Amino acid sequence: MSDLKQQLKEIGCVPGWTSWYCGSAMANTIRVPRAHLILGICLPLAVLLDYFLAEPLEPGSLVVVMLVLSTLSVPLMMKWHHPLLVLSWNLALAPFFYHPGKS
Repeated sequence: MSDLKQQLKEIGCVPGWTSWYCGSAMANTIRVPRAHLILGICLPLAVLLDYFLAEPLEPGSLVVVMLVLSTLSVPLMMKWHHPLLVLSWNLALAPFFYHPGKS
């Protein structure tokens, strides 16, 4: 039995709680290049949007297009959420306090 333990340690296995963990014996990971991953996501998304933009005023098309646009705007909102908040607050209050021709 100690021979087996020695052989397992030699190939890089470590004892676990109930069995031995051999990292090299696990399933191989699949490496996908970043460019292929981006193209694999963007091309089907472009085809889907093209299909829905064929009739842009249909309710289902509007929902899908707005969902994609809102998803794509998440990084912009993460970066500019505070200035947009201040700007939108000021824009909402502007019509109530600005009356042209009145002093």
